[in-house]
Amino acid sequence: MANAVRPNVHMRPLSLDWTSISAAAQTLSLSFANDPLIRWLYRRPTGPGWESLEPTLQQWQEARVREYTVRGIGMEAVTDGEMPSSVGVCFLFPPLPPRRWLNPLWWPAYFRVLWDQYWVRPKEPFTDEGRIGIMMDAHYESAEKIKSRYPPNSLYYMEIAGVRPDTQGMGVGGVIMKWVVDRLGESPCFLECTNDKNIAFYEKYGFKLLEEKKLSHDVIRSSTTLYYMVRDKESLGL
Repeated sequence: MANAVRPNVHMRPLSLDWTSISAAAQTLSLSFANDPLIRWLYRRPTGPGWESLEPTLQQWQEARVREYTVRGIGMEAVTDGEMPSSVGVCFLFPPLPPRRWLNPLWWPAYFRVLWDQYWVRPKEPFTDEGRIGIMMDAHYESAEKIKSRYPPNSLYYMEIAGVRPDTQGMGVGGVIMKWVVDRLGESPCFLECTNDKNIAFYEKYGFKLLEEKKLSHDVIRSSTTLYYMVRDKESLGL
């Protein structure tokens, strides 16, 4: 069997057109379909999940992508060539939100985000609301604890980075993280790793493990662990 061809990939800002939003939403679903946290959140762990790309899920993911792109920095990894293909996506939130509402060109995008939030209200179809609440409580508690270690309005947050499963192992994740660390420079940043197998990968880019938080649910007697990692001058040896 021939070896997979390693694609040439570059980063570009995520567009808000339908094609880009749809591709990014699919990437998020497929790249995290078997993630330990997502599997723990499922109401039926042995049933269908994010890999199904069910239309209701796609609608929810597209709304999520639009919001992250408007409120933060959305980037996609695309292959080089005349017909580039989207193979990865990431979202980075700077210490202060960009004031894009001051630019009339962004008003339609803001309106669509508000339309999703207050009128459409898309719903993720597979996860358990009780476990979602447990996850969000842990997230906010740890985020506030980490933020307290740094000066106000100085900390970036890497919300998510995902690579299409059919291109994993081809260096796409490395291209994404190189863009992230170039953007960060020496600014501190934290992320929430949901799979312990990815800790070593993030460590290659200057992140260090700060805290582990176990999530458990008495009803189903199962658990998963969140790994909070930071990248700052100390972790970089500066």
